[in-house]
Amino acid sequence: MFAQISEKIQLTFWDLFIAFLSRASWLKWPIGIALRVRSDKQLKTKVATVVAISCTGLGMGMLLYCLALIL
Repeated sequence: MFAQISEKIQLTFWDLFIAFLSRASWLKWPIGIALRVRSDKQLKTKVATVVAISCTGLGMGMLLYCLALIL
């Protein structure tokens, strides 16, 4: 009994959620970029390099900040 009600609520939620997201123009732009990056190997390599450099810079900044607090 509870499982049937729960399943109906879940299906209704996903039907509404999918309908809402299919009309959301703000969501189509990042998904389009993500699909383009995923399909293009050279672009994927460039994005991975930028992310790695950014994370390294963030880590170094945090390390320097912690050292400045300690010293």
